[in-house]
Amino acid sequence: MRAERRNSGALARAKLAGMKVGKHSVIQILLTRIGRGRMDADNLAGSGKHVQDGICDALGIDDGSERVRFSYAQEIGVRWGVRVEIEVHGA
Repeated sequence: MRAERRNSGALARAKLAGMKVGKHSVIQILLTRIGRGRMDADNLAGSGKHVQDGICDALGIDDGSERVRFSYAQEIGVRWGVRVEIEVHGA
């Protein structure tokens, strides 16, 4: 779980490197879980907690901040994974 958080933070830093993120920017993040089966909404959000924390570490923002908004999706796939899409509004 620590590795997921650390790796997610490194990935987010790389994605954010080319984006302008101002002090008042709102960051919209879509986490898409890829797995062999589907989850209900509560478990889906919980399954991405370490990824979410790693991204917030990279942003230097608490995951409870109004500046960061997470949404979740899921896809069926042969291998487990997470796709992260980041949009910055109001740079």
